[in-house]
Amino acid sequence: MEAPGEAEVENEDGDSNCGDLCFMDKGLRSISELSLDSALHAINLHCNNISKITSIDHVWNLQHLDLSSNQISQIEGLNTLTKLCTLNLSCNLITRIEGLEALSNLTRLNLSYNHINDLSGLMPLHGIKHKLRYIDLHSNCIDSIHHLLQCTVGLHFLTNLILEKNGEDNPVCHLPGSSLVQNHGRVEAQLESLYRENECLRKASERDSDTIRIKCKIIDDQTETIGKLKECLQEREEQIKILHEKITEIQKCTQEQLEEKSSQLDEIVEKLERHNERKEKLKQQLKVKELELDEIRKAYSTLNQKWHDKGELLCHLEMQVKEVKENFENKERKLKAERDKSIELQK
Repeated sequence: MEAPGEAEVENEDGDSNCGDLCFMDKGLRSISELSLDSALHAINLHCNNISKITSIDHVWNLQHLDLSSNQISQIEGLNTLTKLCTLNLSCNLITRIEGLEALSNLTRLNLSYNHINDLSGLMPLHGIKHKLRYIDLHSNCIDSIHHLLQCTVGLHFLTNLILEKNGEDNPVCHLPGSSLVQNHGRVEAQLESLYRENECLRKASERDSDTIRIKCKIIDDQTETIGKLKECLQEREEQIKILHEKITEIQKCTQEQLEEKSSQLDEIVEKLERHNERKEKLKQQLKVKELELDEIRKAYSTLNQKWHDKGELLCHLEMQVKEVKENFENKERKLKAERDKSIELQK
């Protein structure tokens, strides 16, 4: 192992960058083996044997952290890294998302190739305070659309939610309605853009109105000019009205789609419950049949033992008959010999 006390190490190409630390595939078991400078901006500890996130809370300026391909099972020790923008914890042993509440500047989160089925740690990131835009969760164990929606719908800036990539996915990807969840962030981003555009137009309209009022007070005799300004204002108002109608229509369509998908989800849940009930009934029937099969096997075993005993008895009887027959034949030969001998003596 190389000296752990160095704050700067050479990267894969042999270059050394101030503010960056690259310590890939060095067999590290703990981050405490390194002496980390608080001025570091990026740390790459990919492909080591680290099992716990420790000894990093003093690196306040850290913006990029890569701990992929390690043995980490819990997200912890990040509360002081408020400037962190990207976090890569892919290829670890994590089962739930947690410990991200303080990362208000986090924009990219990679948790692919883990064992995650609990996303409740995303709920504290809801609202405009947190800027999370990209989450990669492919190759995990997420199996509930309801839980996925509950934990991601409030991520205000989310535009990319990766649940499937290159054929690697989550169980939830095979359920109807999962595509709506992945597109939800994009729809919200489009709505936010339309809202901002509408606000800009509204403010521009207000500025134009103020300008018109000022000019009306200053130039009372310019009726023709005022008329043209009023026409321009009316056109702007028509444009704003049209935009309002478009936004209202988009909101209505989005709401209808969400209601439709929610209804489909409820139907799927009901079907799943019925299937589970049917499954339980079949399990009970299977247990009964297994008990009957065990009884039949016992009866067969008993009957087989009886036949085996009878077979041994028949073999024993055959041997006795064979002995009796041999004795009879021996006696018969002896009698014939005596008879022949008597006949010879009489002659």
